[in-house]
Order: sequence, then structure tokens, then C-alpha cells
Amino acid sequence: MKILAFIANGTEDSELVNTISLLKRAKIDNYLVSVEDREVMCSHGLKVKADAKLSDLSLKALRDYDGIFIPGGSRGVAAFKNTESLLELIRMYALRAKPIMAICAGPQVLAKAGIMEGVNFTCYDTCEEEITMGIYHKEKGAIRDKNIITSRSAAYSFDFAYEIIEYLKGKEAVELVKKQILLEV
Repeated sequence: MKILAFIANGTEDSELVNTISLLKRAKIDNYLVSVEDREVMCSHGLKVKADAKLSDLSLKALRDYDGIFIPGGSRGVAAFKNTESLLELIRMYALRAKPIMAICAGPQVLAKAGIMEGVNFTCYDTCEEEITMGIYHKEKGAIRDKNIITSRSAAYSFDFAYEIIEYLKGKEAVELVKKQILLEV
């Protein structure tokens, strides 16, 4: 199982790293794709090198992954929202009911792609103002509605990852990951 994890300059470090680290523990790998340069500077100074730049890949090559992950970070999210090929890929995954996951400001990218109509979601405070088609749940740290999983912020990145793992691999996989990181279950 392998997901596409997108990055850009300004991507929120902990949302990216916490999520993909926990997913890897559950045997969900990632292919890190940048919408900008091959190496990006995250919002708090972490340098991350992508496996590839989106502009170097065809949509056909990307259609067969198991899901899409969009981290937050306002500057990174702005770059994602201005990348039409990413928006097109999100639409393609939505049509196929493949998992689409976004945290913090990331759900704004899903709204820009036009896939949030009637979807229950959560996001960083005030970001919901840009997501007028969905049903906002401020009280939720992470929420799944069909194939779309959203989360509020970096503080909820573990809850977000657990929701993804449960959806893709089941509750037993979540319990195993929690045991690995010494979280009481």
C-alpha cells in the first residue's frame, strides 16, 4: 500500500512527518511529491527532499496509488491550491472513491478541487470559511466521511494518522502502531 504525499515550501513540518511516520509503521508507504522544487523548506525550517516533482510526472503514472495526503501550512497550501495538475489528480481520486486525506489548512485544497460538497470535515480554525460546501465540525480532531479524512491541526496529527490507518488497514493495525509507540491502548 502506497500513498502520494504532497509537499511545497511552507508545508507544516510536524503534520507531514508525524503522519507519514505513523503510516509507515502500519506498512503504508508514501511517495513524496513536490509541487515546487525537488527540495523544499517546511514552515519551521525542516528541509525535505521529494521523490519527484509533480511537473515531471504524468497523471497516468499517479492514478494507481492508494491515496493522496495533503499536509497543512498556509504557504504550502497556497502552492497546492495554485497547482491545477494536483487539483485534477484530487478530482480523479474523488471520482474513484480513493482515500483523500488533508490536515490543518489542507482541506482548503480539497474545496478548491470541488470535492467537499456535503462532506463532514474539520480543519484549522478560520480555514473553514473557505470551505463553504462542506459541513464543518470544529469539535473534532480528525473525521472521516466516506473516502475523505480531515484533521484540525498538528496537535491532532496522531489522531489523523490513526483515522487513516484504520480506514486503510483496520483497527488492529491502529492498535499495533499504538503499541509500537508505547501509547496505552
